[in-house]
Amino acid sequence: MDTDPGVVVTQVAAGSAHSLALTTTGQVLAWGANGFGQLGDGTNDSDVVPVEVSQPGGLTVSAIAAGSVHSLAVTATGQVIAWGAAGNGQLGNGNPVSRNVPVPSSLPAQTTVTDIAGGGAHSLATVG
Repeated sequence: MDTDPGVVVTQVAAGSAHSLALTTTGQVLAWGANGFGQLGDGTNDSDVVPVEVSQPGGLTVSAIAAGSVHSLAVTATGQVIAWGAAGNGQLGNGNPVSRNVPVPSSLPAQTTVTDIAGGGAHSLATVG
């Protein structure tokens, strides 16, 4: 992966045909297939080089995960944002419409997520 000098990747995740990388600054990079918006850059165009995920409100991300055609991130405040395919509810926002930018997952009040995982068409979260 070619990135700007000084960018350090701390975590990677892979879906069926897309990849994610988390940097030390909390920025998420994505590349690969994007038919459902799983790259999170506001388009549905595939990219062969990393693009920046559109992180709402400048949120800092502390963990990432990828499902088959959806992506997930835990913010520094323990909330979950998700993007990509949503037909089976895998974004956790109560809406089965795929999204090409991150949207907040609907979690119970006072829930703090510590880790996430993505499956074929589902998502999991560890709360602490």
